[in-house]
Amino acid sequence: MKRSVIFAVLVLVVVSGSHVAAFDKLPPGKWWEVDKVVQEIGLSDDQQAQINNIVYEHAMVMIDLNAKVKKAELELKNLVDQAKFNPDAVRAAFGSFQKARQELETSRFEMLLSVRQLMSTEQWQKLQHMRRDYERSRGNRRGVPDDGPNRP
Repeated sequence: MKRSVIFAVLVLVVVSGSHVAAFDKLPPGKWWEVDKVVQEIGLSDDQQAQINNIVYEHAMVMIDLNAKVKKAELELKNLVDQAKFNPDAVRAAFGSFQKARQELETSRFEMLLSVRQLMSTEQWQKLQHMRRDYERSRGNRRGVPDDGPNRP
């Protein structure tokens, strides 16, 4: 029981820390193909094609990186649950898990940078505004209060 709690805490620390990025998220799905989004932010056909290529190329890489994270997580859990507990092996496995998570987050970040480079500042700001409105409306449907402009 104690080892499972240790494992859960380790995973929680790593996962929560990786989401403290200073880079805004993109809207869900293939937003660059949604007519309303394309028209509102003024994406050109060329921009749409380039974004599609960027996302596809990064998705292929991120599938492998995500599998690497899951394997490292499984290995860490296995070592934590061993009857013959070896803290050094667990530390090494935790390091591998952290490295795999960092590689995945770095790849995602590079994808965001590539997409951002294709867009003007005005387009990017409009897209971020649309994303925040979308998240706010989803929160309201779930009964989460809207704190207005101060909402993170």
